[in-house]
Amino acid sequence: VSSGDSIIAIDSSESLSSSSASTYETVDTVKLDIVSNPPTLLSIRTFENFTGDIFTCVPLVIETSVIHATRAVITWFVDDQMALHDSNMYTPMAADVGKKISIMVTPIRPGHDGDG
Repeated sequence: VSSGDSIIAIDSSESLSSSSASTYETVDTVKLDIVSNPPTLLSIRTFENFTGDIFTCVPLVIETSVIHATRAVITWFVDDQMALHDSNMYTPMAADVGKKISIMVTPIRPGHDGDG
């Protein structure tokens, strides 16, 4: 049996008591292709809500929950221009007044860049 193959076996013991040893007979082998689950966001949280008032010099903090990922990379944009990469916090300044602040959240893990 090579790695990636699994053995389907049936218990051929006469008794199921704990004192008897079970023996198995190989019936067939089946190759199983293991497909990796992509990193996935479970939730994104912030203070109150995403449409509340934003104040200068008061940090905006994003918390994430992920599955099949080690963490989430958060990239902040101000008027569609990257302002900060890989930080869960951005502090708006006076120059940001009247501008649109948005985020991109990418769940990642070693060996997977978050796509798919």
